[in-house]
Amino acid sequence: MPEPADIIVIGAGAAGCVLAERLSSDPSLKVVLIEAGQGKSRPLHAFPMLAGHFYRRAKDNWSFHTEPQPALNGRRLFFPRGKRIGGSTIFNGMVYARGNRGDYDHWAQLGNAGWSYEDVLPYFKRNERHEGGETELHGGSGLVSVSHARPSNPLFYVFIEAVIQAGFPRIADMSSPATAGVGFYDFHIANGRRSSSATVLLEAASSRKNLRIVDCSLVTRILFRGTLAAGVEFVRDGEVSTLLARQEIVLTAGAIGTPHILLLSGIGNPEHLKAVGVAPFRDLPGVGENLTDHLDAWVRVSSRQPVSLLRELRADRIAINVARAQLFGKGPVSESPISAGGYFYSRPGLEYPDLQAFFLPVPATGAKVWYPFTAKAREIRELHGYGLRIGPVRPQSRGRVRLASPNPQEAPRIHPAYLTNAADIAPMIEGLKIARTIFSQPGFEPYRQVETAPGPDVRTDAELEAYVRETADSVFHPVGTARMGNDRMAVVDARLKVHGVGGLRVADASIMPLIPSGNTSAPTMMIAERAADFIREDRRAGRTYADAV
Repeated sequence: MPEPADIIVIGAGAAGCVLAERLSSDPSLKVVLIEAGQGKSRPLHAFPMLAGHFYRRAKDNWSFHTEPQPALNGRRLFFPRGKRIGGSTIFNGMVYARGNRGDYDHWAQLGNAGWSYEDVLPYFKRNERHEGGETELHGGSGLVSVSHARPSNPLFYVFIEAVIQAGFPRIADMSSPATAGVGFYDFHIANGRRSSSATVLLEAASSRKNLRIVDCSLVTRILFRGTLAAGVEFVRDGEVSTLLARQEIVLTAGAIGTPHILLLSGIGNPEHLKAVGVAPFRDLPGVGENLTDHLDAWVRVSSRQPVSLLRELRADRIAINVARAQLFGKGPVSESPISAGGYFYSRPGLEYPDLQAFFLPVPATGAKVWYPFTAKAREIRELHGYGLRIGPVRPQSRGRVRLASPNPQEAPRIHPAYLTNAADIAPMIEGLKIARTIFSQPGFEPYRQVETAPGPDVRTDAELEAYVRETADSVFHPVGTARMGNDRMAVVDARLKVHGVGGLRVADASIMPLIPSGNTSAPTMMIAERAADFIREDRRAGRTYADAV
């Protein structure tokens, strides 16, 4: 049996990498980070524009699919989750977005003391190394690099101009606390390279003897001694091993992986556990419940001019652009394909925006940018276009994650229950109307040819709703499946300790009681920063391993 660790961190994603780095900065702590996927990412992962190519690769991905979604015409949606050090930050869109001030104030109002906007802002700043340096809103010396988009494709600037023509405001800083309007996003990009949580972790691991990374190891369950979490069981190369923890175990396996491990360990709804053949250990019916995700839909338009990303990502140019990005950190391959976007109101009277949009200069038909030789040259020219993905950021629909069986290697059953709450339909429809308004502005006149999706024949609300149900897709922001709170359905308390189990915390997107109004990687890293402080504070105060019970 390996030598026990002081703290075991399970899952090397956005949260786990940050948490392991922070904890191991104390040389007196022996930290072990266990990851199911492989170690270092591939060299091409570093190039921002290639994100869309890698998120479907099986070696980097759990490649989940949802259960058939009744409100989406029974479709099973692809549901990627990262399976490598860095987690989903190795192939996500890299958007640095915090959400809205009201998101975190609402968390606090739900009984989670210490999680208001003013409480969490210092942790966002601590994690951030913004190219503009330290300001009232931004951190300048944190772990993860953040830079402002300066896209080279002209359509991004046309989009901003058209949005202003449509009467929407321009935002200089998309991290401002009450964001409404459009602008260029900030990104986890440094010198034209992806700045993922893996970068943070691997730099620390190379110089710290007290930090050990155990990759290619699937955690199958948490081991208990009485009411305490005492260790973990994991499988590596077909062999079952155990690792004990002297102080704590922290789950950072994400909104799908964390409830999966908790349920396999007997923590969850006893009725569900018994039904799939798992012996109940702790009755926490909220485990796997409250799954919330962002859903959006496209408006696409074909372009009269060859100005979409196809121009630079053609196979005869991609090698040059990769070399340019590699040598100089410049050019289209070093940029995000979703550099511009913003936040909108679906109706008057809302306290803060409820829609988020991403503008992309991509093929008008939805054909893959990455494989241009799958069409003839003439057909490729006809694909040039642009589009807007838009959808509600505070959906009311709630789903769940359940075990399919007691076999840890069998994927869990993921049911996001998209659009099952009727309140989510109207914002989706209004978002499509906003996109059409923007694309009808004079700024797009030199480019606008014909709307290819939903298409000119789709006009009424009923027709738009049918289009949404047929085509809407996940934005891949699952949260909430081990939510923080003090009610019967809560899984962790405000210090992220699992209710009724000593020595066990959760510190990832699954603890979010409500989904943030934006992308989720930055809020997830903020949670990891908070968890590191909670653990340090408890150690300094002499709180014991069993104090969570």
